[in-house]
Amino acid sequence: MDVGEGPEDARVGTARSLKEEGNVLFKNGEVKKAMKKYHVALIQLRDIENQNAGADKNKFISSMFFPREQEHESRETGVLKESADSIRLHCYNNLAACMSRLKNWDKVIKYATEALEIDAHNIKALERRACAYYYDRNFDNALEDFLAVLEKTPNAESIKRFVEQTQQQIRVRDAKLRHIYAGMMA
Repeated sequence: MDVGEGPEDARVGTARSLKEEGNVLFKNGEVKKAMKKYHVALIQLRDIENQNAGADKNKFISSMFFPREQEHESRETGVLKESADSIRLHCYNNLAACMSRLKNWDKVIKYATEALEIDAHNIKALERRACAYYYDRNFDNALEDFLAVLEKTPNAESIKRFVEQTQQQIRVRDAKLRHIYAGMMA
């Protein structure tokens, strides 16, 4: 189903093109330039959902007089939002990948979480966030995300290894804490 010819549609097309340009830059190792493309793509999509939400006020009255037009308009708005959300998901996921290359774990967590807010079952975002938590030494959150990934991809050997390593890190941390607290109580 094609999206119509409105200004929102043009912005979705522009955002899609910017995302693709970012993908090429990322593959060529130009991470910072790719990030800029993903950010500009997200800016293109920023107001689409808000404008569509504002249109809801007139839907009831409009639907009483023009029910078929309203149904067609609603379908187009849904397709537009789906397209925008898909591009947003990829841009946030790709920004997380860029930040991972730069070892900026806080930003990986931020962007992967943004992607997961759009699609809570996105394996790439969940795995990226789990790794970022791990490298940021936030082992409890890392384990939670790794286990969620493993639940969806039970044969992923690299994730199994990360789960084992994370559990080991938690045991080491807990042993150190027990030792510290035991010294405080003595």
